[in-house]
Amino acid sequence: MNNKYVSILGPYINEFINYKHYCGYKYESEINVLKSFDSYYSKLEIKEIKFIREIVEPFLTLKDNERIRNQINKASILRQFGKFLLLNDYIDKLYIIPPISQKGESEYIPYIFTKEELKKILYFFNNYNELVKASKGGFEKDINMLNSARAIIKILMFTGMRISETCKLKLENIDFDNNIIYVDEAKNDNCRLVPFSDSLKLALLEYVNTASIYARKDYNYLFFHISKDNEIKEVTRNNVYFYFKKSLQEMGIKHTQGPRIHDLRHTFATLSLAHLSKTEKDINSSLAYLSTYLGHKSFRETQKYIWMTPDLFNDTLIKMENYSLFIKDIFDDGNYEEQ
Repeated sequence: MNNKYVSILGPYINEFINYKHYCGYKYESEINVLKSFDSYYSKLEIKEIKFIREIVEPFLTLKDNERIRNQINKASILRQFGKFLLLNDYIDKLYIIPPISQKGESEYIPYIFTKEELKKILYFFNNYNELVKASKGGFEKDINMLNSARAIIKILMFTGMRISETCKLKLENIDFDNNIIYVDEAKNDNCRLVPFSDSLKLALLEYVNTASIYARKDYNYLFFHISKDNEIKEVTRNNVYFYFKKSLQEMGIKHTQGPRIHDLRHTFATLSLAHLSKTEKDINSSLAYLSTYLGHKSFRETQKYIWMTPDLFNDTLIKMENYSLFIKDIFDDGNYEEQ
């Protein structure tokens, strides 16, 4: 039996994980769920392979302060593992976990910035030193911190990339000759090419020219800051969020749970959909391109953005009704997951 697992399912869990890795998936966070299920299964002292409702559902029961989204994630992983057991004839029959609805859970509604608000954010970052009296100490005083945050915000705003992807960019990922960003550290391993505009190209070149004064050959990432102790550090989501929050305060936008930095991605997608809905006859082809551009796992994820755009509802739905019959489910459920 594999040393990582303690139940009779251990060898099959290990084989399933190897299969996922062979298919090209990182499958890292999912392993924790499977380890937890293996431990749970072992404590039941079951001496044979069973995947029945009485076993599976108690494991999926929500614990205190656990969100439905976590339950959905665990159910999805176990559903895949169950199908793996069945397809490989390791078990004759099993309990297929049904889809779990998010109804009843309060979900965050993304904030969609107006074009005027986006302009104000840009103005704030371009004129930060004049608008904000820098606080004493902390990373705000670090060399190249503001320069990095300014460039990252512009990438998020003009490409819709995720901030986790952006912070991990290397200089070699930027093709200035062809205006393309090569995203090779992406969510869901969805590596892709992201074209960008000439205006963003100028902003990135300005960043590189400034940062090159402080850049070190032993540091891989494009965005960095250097502390007073001369320690070079990676720019994180929280670093950029510090400045982003200040830009919201400058605009007088109340900040509670949001807006979030991730809402710049939602804004990009929504504005793109608005443009496509008005200019394209075959919006489904355009949505397919946008889905690939955003690095979504499926077409359905991109279509969820329509739910946030009530002013486009009728026009977009009419254009899609012959192709996307499941769009009704999205509107009826009102479900939204951060992608």
